[in-house]
Amino acid sequence: MRAPSIASPALVVAFVACLAAGCGDDDPALEVNTGEICGEVGPFKLLALDEDERLLANGALRRIGDAYYITAGREPRTPAPEYGDNWPTHEHTTTYRVGLCGEDRGIVAHDLTASLFTTERWPDAPLACQGEDLVSIDVTGDAAPTVILPRGCSPGRRTVDEGLVLREEVGEETYRLLYHRYDDGPDPGFSPAIELFSALRRSVTLGDEVLGLGDDHVLRRVSLVDQEISVEDEGVIHFAATADHLLWRSDADDEAVILRDRQSAAETVVGHGAISPWGLHLDDEFARIARPGVLDGDVLIDLSDGDIHPIPPGRWAVRQVDDGRWLVAGSFSGPWLLRELDSGAETFISARAGYPRMGGDRLEIIEGAAANLDARESGRLWRVRYDGSPEELLAHRAAPTFVTLTDGRIVTPVGVNADWIGELVVVDPATLDERRIDGPVFNFTGRQAVFGSIEPDVLVYQVVDGERTGVYLVRLAG
Repeated sequence: MRAPSIASPALVVAFVACLAAGCGDDDPALEVNTGEICGEVGPFKLLALDEDERLLANGALRRIGDAYYITAGREPRTPAPEYGDNWPTHEHTTTYRVGLCGEDRGIVAHDLTASLFTTERWPDAPLACQGEDLVSIDVTGDAAPTVILPRGCSPGRRTVDEGLVLREEVGEETYRLLYHRYDDGPDPGFSPAIELFSALRRSVTLGDEVLGLGDDHVLRRVSLVDQEISVEDEGVIHFAATADHLLWRSDADDEAVILRDRQSAAETVVGHGAISPWGLHLDDEFARIARPGVLDGDVLIDLSDGDIHPIPPGRWAVRQVDDGRWLVAGSFSGPWLLRELDSGAETFISARAGYPRMGGDRLEIIEGAAANLDARESGRLWRVRYDGSPEELLAHRAAPTFVTLTDGRIVTPVGVNADWIGELVVVDPATLDERRIDGPVFNFTGRQAVFGSIEPDVLVYQVVDGERTGVYLVRLAG
């Protein structure tokens, strides 16, 4: 489950709002005005933590009913995950339950690898991941978590209409797929495994079906309703699929790439030649053929009319924007242009290089930052609108984990050290004033939403500072 696209929570202590105006280092930091939470002016300390505890990166905070569930670990995770260089991860966790104003603190579980969540199937039954196992949680803390599906949180799992599909490695780059249906009763549970495929190289799991490709280059479909197996095609090297379309590359000498309408069975050859190992993509509007190199030139196929649009070498096709054009770039960090697919005409919009966030009507760039979510990097934050408006400077310094509040202000960590400790500030783009929220704060995440994660207009973060260490709530006044 994915949290709202916002910035990292922690990292905070003071910083000068007059930085924009060129004020000196000795000028006092401006303090932010805060609103009331739980009967007192914030920041409000929701939960005290030991000084060696750190909030989890992947879902530390969750509200369920009239309680907050907060998960913190004590030691860096080993081995570190692939993204461990970009933001910190911790293990040996404790999951706490507190009331909406910090009352009735209790411990509900240990060694969870993420915070609790609920599902549409069992909306009143909190679940969590404990290692690779899916467990149910007794929110009173009186009983230990109950394993309801071993490996139910393993890599490659997929949620489908009536259960979970799990991936189990069986050889080098080969795996099998197992299907567990939801139990019919009111309590969380799953049926014994049904093997869908015994050896695959590639698969696509949809709501009620799975398509799989093995070493024999035969693309097969398994219905999750009745487990009936059918052959979609033969001589397939790579493929992508949605409920409506199938895109695959043939193993024939001409290396044809073929698009099929799965409703009408109509087929069209849309390309030839080498593609990247995972270079076929489909969504509801476009099919895409990616060449071996990012800048080798892609092919976009408009699914509404079947028109084929080559993207020339030296261009990376990023995404379609709200007005129908495509944002393209000369590399992962720019320069940036807008391209008309029909005519091939391009409009230059910015040469700024750095960490980008691409929206439907704008591009936001942290100048000089790498294309990752490492909050220890920062730079000037710029907004480039696609309507031709002049570039806007939003903040003199911002990290890739910045949050944009509903009123347009920017919340960002600044001055983050090697231990992920820094300051949390809010910047008004109209004045470029930088106001201190709190600090020192722990930057516990990359994409984790710290604004609106447990309340719509509340920011959540962790202070690491002796007796002050803990989780805080703050509502920023206008």
